[in-house]
Amino acid sequence: MSPLASGATYQTSISLTATVTTYNAVAFKTALSDVSQIPESSITVSVLTRRSLAKLSAARGLQTSTNLQIVMLAATALAAETAVTRMSQDLSVLSSQLGTTVTAVSAPSVTTVAVAGSGSGGSGGLVDGNVAAQSGGGGSSDDNMAVIVILAVVVVVLIAVVGVVVRRRMMKRTSTIVKAVPVSAVGTTSTTTSPPAGVEMDSKQAEESKI
Repeated sequence: MSPLASGATYQTSISLTATVTTYNAVAFKTALSDVSQIPESSITVSVLTRRSLAKLSAARGLQTSTNLQIVMLAATALAAETAVTRMSQDLSVLSSQLGTTVTAVSAPSVTTVAVAGSGSGGSGGLVDGNVAAQSGGGGSSDDNMAVIVILAVVVVVLIAVVGVVVRRRMMKRTSTIVKAVPVSAVGTTSTTTSPPAGVEMDSKQAEESKI
């Protein structure tokens, strides 16, 4: 048997079948709880088959034989042991305690199960009559790991997309700034030049010689 998962809530499931001549669901479940010492909220009784048996006795007339599937959840190992012992009593004793004639009872089958919905603050017994059996202790962990991996991939993709968008916006902004700078403002120098000093002196000499 594989080790139990850490942090999970486990109980002991006791399963057996019984055959009774008369069956009243409410009364039988109450009596079964008294006999097994298991709370009614932790007991599930299902009708498997029901058949009519013709009795020749005029006093009893027509009787019905009902086959039942019984599942009980014990919160502790001691409670499970007590229930198994009490349900293994002689048929006459069980018939007296259960208030109906018990014609057959199978040997109880005991297994360890994880209780569905045990963390919701409920009664800690069966939830809608369903029990989540232990399947090796790794199913839920594998599902959680798969979800974490998927979320990590999504985050990485989002980061990559955001990075590409930011780079493109920065490139567009840089291109716009370069285009906005006037070409005439870059590297322009004054081309105005003064006449050489010698040319100015020659002009003055020419005017004096004319005088």
